[in-house]
Amino acid sequence: MGEDAAKGSRDAVLDQVKTAWDEYYKNELKAIDAEQEILQRVLKARGGANGLAKLNAQRSKILLVNDINSFLTG
Repeated sequence: MGEDAAKGSRDAVLDQVKTAWDEYYKNELKAIDAEQEILQRVLKARGGANGLAKLNAQRSKILLVNDINSFLTG
């Protein structure tokens, strides 16, 4: 009878650990999803890597045109 009580107690503790782990896992997934949404909004607002490359190309073109015009006009 002592073994049954110990087994029942152990099973109850394992059930509590499983419940706690499941809750922790669910909360972590929510936090990760929220962070992912925030980071995606930040990237979208910045234009992402393509937007940054396009901006650098446009600025480089403007600098090049200005330098050529300065050279040609003396």
